[in-house]
Amino acid sequence: MFKNFLKLFSGNAFAQAIQLLGLLVLTTLYIPDDFGVLGKIQSISAILTIVLTLQLQHIIPLSKNEKEATLQTSLVFSTLLIMFTLIITISFFISKEYIFATLFAFLLAIVNLLNNFLIYRGEFTSLSLIFILRAIFIVILQLLFFYVKVDYGLLLGAFIGELVSVLFIFLYKKLFFITFFYKNSLKSVKSLVVEWRSYTIFGTIQELLSVLIYSLPVIFYVDKFGENIGGQFSMAYRLIWAPTVLVSSSLAQVLTHKFAKDNDFVFLKSVFWFDKRLIVVLVLLFMGLFYIDFINQNYLANKWAITFQLFPYMFVNAVFFLFANPYRVALRIKKLNIVILIIEVFTILSIVAMFYFMNVDVILFTFAITCLSVVQNIMIVGGYYLNKNHFVNSVI
Repeated sequence: MFKNFLKLFSGNAFAQAIQLLGLLVLTTLYIPDDFGVLGKIQSISAILTIVLTLQLQHIIPLSKNEKEATLQTSLVFSTLLIMFTLIITISFFISKEYIFATLFAFLLAIVNLLNNFLIYRGEFTSLSLIFILRAIFIVILQLLFFYVKVDYGLLLGAFIGELVSVLFIFLYKKLFFITFFYKNSLKSVKSLVVEWRSYTIFGTIQELLSVLIYSLPVIFYVDKFGENIGGQFSMAYRLIWAPTVLVSSSLAQVLTHKFAKDNDFVFLKSVFWFDKRLIVVLVLLFMGLFYIDFINQNYLANKWAITFQLFPYMFVNAVFFLFANPYRVALRIKKLNIVILIIEVFTILSIVAMFYFMNVDVILFTFAITCLSVVQNIMIVGGYYLNKNHFVNSVI
């Protein structure tokens, strides 16, 4: 398992490094308002991606053989097309912004679908290559569109970069079987949705709430404080969450593969020991101080002054997210989604209430959001330990 984790981690590391370096250049070219628009569209698309797939992409790595995995992938793609048709139709009655976000979400959903098929195959080296090339595509296009003076170049670069990534995965891994989706009957799709309702209903609701917790702030900051401040919040979010996602996403993908193949949870005891967590947190905080100062002194300057002020809050948020992430994965795998669901319903309602009823400046508001996030992640860990003896046998 550790070898596969390193493969994904290294691929993600290069990809995140490319995006981070690209971001530092892009901040000197584009203005905060551009990042505000991009952040809002990407946040909306992240939410819609969950609905488009109904979380069925996660059943692909659970397949028992290649034939079943191929069939499941094709059926999930059919489900994706049906949901896309429904949502894009609704988007036409809302705004052009939501139409574009839906198209963006469609590409992200396809990437997630194909990546999960590769996870089933255990092709972690290929996944690492895909992560790296995807980052290169997006950064190059965003730079190109700036110099040729394309309107909304930052946004279009990200969109077309995702489109190129989809085509690359499809052709590079020769996943031509997915084009035969038209052979799937509506009855087969319905049976899949009903059979895996723990994913399509409860899993989708739970994941939707999880994504809302981290996407709504970006959307609300733009609406509440304007595109400039919203863009600066989005920048702080990106610079901190890039390395955070690097670790958490790689680990989650490998855990999914291992749990599906071996049903082995015992390693949690040796890898994620609670009594050593304080040391990990202190090391991360120490590294973060240098990271924040380096970014501010060399790249942000006055144009991104608010971003620097928001950095510490984003960093604390990320540390506690990593702290709770292994327990979140274990709860999902063991079908204890109800624990996460209750906690995240509380969190999302609190976020919405804060945005509508708190009339304070952006710094104090971010402090309040961070405190709420810390409480949420501590509750996730506590929820795991309170339920493990009753529901999860021999895990720790």
